[in-house]
Amino acid sequence: MPFQEDAALQAVQPDHSKKIGLRDFILIPLGCLIRTPLLLVFVGLAVIGSWVAYTSFNWDFFGIAAPPYREWDISPGFLEVSSPEGKSWVITYESQRETTYVGLVRHVTPIREGQFPLLSHDILVTQGNYADLKLVGTSVSNHHFSWHAYESIDILGTINLLHTVPENEEIYRTLLQVHKGDKVRVTGREIKSIVYYPQKGQKYSTWADTGCNTLLVTKVEITRIGEEK
Repeated sequence: MPFQEDAALQAVQPDHSKKIGLRDFILIPLGCLIRTPLLLVFVGLAVIGSWVAYTSFNWDFFGIAAPPYREWDISPGFLEVSSPEGKSWVITYESQRETTYVGLVRHVTPIREGQFPLLSHDILVTQGNYADLKLVGTSVSNHHFSWHAYESIDILGTINLLHTVPENEEIYRTLLQVHKGDKVRVTGREIKSIVYYPQKGQKYSTWADTGCNTLLVTKVEITRIGEEK
């Protein structure tokens, strides 16, 4: 009786089914990771490392991330910038006079704002007590800065976060050489706002700082090379 033999065989088969517990949820992804080709792991690490470098380090990937000055049409006085694709940016200034910021650099990172490629760097320039690493702590995040005193004393000096707009490619290249711990002298015109037009006559967004200094940089000097410790 084949039917009965099959039933008997099924009856003696061990039951391999089991419930999945917390340990399995932990070990299954680990097992998949172990089986993943090393090439994929290396590619993932490379992508993560590149993103960190792109957003954190004062480096433009051998010019790949540099503003395309040679493609832009820049009006006299740097009042308007337009691209071959039809995009444009209209710049309004606080005044015609220039301002100079001198001091110790306590922070420098590239600005990666796709709608505003004119902006190149966030640079925190400090003087007096704000430049003293033992008295004042500083931080910069999302284009805003903060500071705190380590001691209950009157803090004297100046602290300015510059959002830089290099006037030309030469100045941009000089800004790439600025590092935390350098002493700099940055001169330029204060920008009130930058309006972005993705197409002619189509206003899209506006850059206007609050409490910081957006600056059309016309001159930059690195007067002392150092490194914050």
